[in-house]
Amino acid sequence: MPLEFIKVRNMRKTFKDYLVVLFGTGLGRGLSFLSSVIVARTLGPENFGKFSIFFVVSVLTWLLPQAFDTSYVRFAKTSTLTEEKNEFLRSAVFLKLIYGFIVVVFSYPLSVILARYVFKRPDVQWLLGFALVSGVFQSFLMSVASIFQEKENFGRFAFVYSFYTGLIFILLLFLSISHLVVTLSQVIWVYFVSSVTVGFFSLAAIWLKKLKRQWRLDKESIRKTFHLSKWAFGTGVLASFFPRLDMLFVTRFLEMNMVGIYSAAQQIIMVISVMTGSVASVFLPKACRAVESAKNFAQFSKEGLLLAGLINVAVILLIIFSPLAINLLYGPQYISASPITQILLVGWFVSIFFLPFGGLFYVIDEAATRFFLEVLRWVIAVPLFLIFIPRWGGLGAAFAISITLIIVTLVSFFCLHISLKKKIK
Repeated sequence: MPLEFIKVRNMRKTFKDYLVVLFGTGLGRGLSFLSSVIVARTLGPENFGKFSIFFVVSVLTWLLPQAFDTSYVRFAKTSTLTEEKNEFLRSAVFLKLIYGFIVVVFSYPLSVILARYVFKRPDVQWLLGFALVSGVFQSFLMSVASIFQEKENFGRFAFVYSFYTGLIFILLLFLSISHLVVTLSQVIWVYFVSSVTVGFFSLAAIWLKKLKRQWRLDKESIRKTFHLSKWAFGTGVLASFFPRLDMLFVTRFLEMNMVGIYSAAQQIIMVISVMTGSVASVFLPKACRAVESAKNFAQFSKEGLLLAGLINVAVILLIIFSPLAINLLYGPQYISASPITQILLVGWFVSIFFLPFGGLFYVIDEAATRFFLEVLRWVIAVPLFLIFIPRWGGLGAAFAISITLIIVTLVSFFCLHISLKKKIK
């Protein structure tokens, strides 16, 4: 079979995988949005505000242990024996169980701290406890998804990824039409019971179908998984909070009118974040093969840069038409959000080119470098916020974000180049 034909076929598969994951991610977010609409209409503004706090905490609790899934995909993809793959799966699930145990045990003091000192709303303490436990059980569904991710079966990966949000939407729609859910506690109960049920079934499926009821733990697998996961976990924490960092400073320094305008710009940016969120899921297992030879890496780079370029076509269009989009979606009173959106998109344009390559740091055992690059984003952004926002308002915040993204992207490419010179022959 001609080499060029193989390359074209692989590239088509990469784009197909990306579109499948993008569809699953988009479907999940869309159903989550529709669920929030049902909840908002059912509860009213005040209780919907309380529910939003529950939702944010549960999502963060679900998101953080995905570091263990990243470790599983990285090590299982480079393993040849099925039993060796299963050892890393056992290790990842075991460490996730420890994470879950710690969160559940400390859910009460954590909910007290969050309610009284973070949100300054003691009345939401009870629902924060439920949020923490819900997030833990949701995370086990991602262990199932990671199995399909490692196999590059992205159709099933996308289905599992969006399954929970689909289940919640169907339940809320049915219960809302039947007028069986009318209070905040009932809504929380729907989310909580669904999370626990999905979590138990996910663990049962892994134990019965994948691990064949064997729970023998390999010390070396646990050591490797923990070593990578601790850095991936830290990276995940910083990466999760960074997109919300600018709003903290904007809220502190600017009037609420300007806060609303900046928020409108952020919502436009969410269109791009949906498109970019699927890139890492597709390219992490492919990165494991990329480092095997210079030829594999060249093909990987070509596919990654081409996909990033196609996404950036949408970014360019959004830069051009953001004034029109903002005027149509939010009205003329938000038109000053247009230059903020355009400045933010410039930073995104540059950073998107690195997205397919981020997983390489985990594959070449440079997870610590990936973590410190995330720290660098914070180190650069915070001083820029303090300097730019008081002087230029929302535009200053946008400049700070874009400058940070551009600098860190260039530094990331440089660090990756230095590391890969030692790994790829």
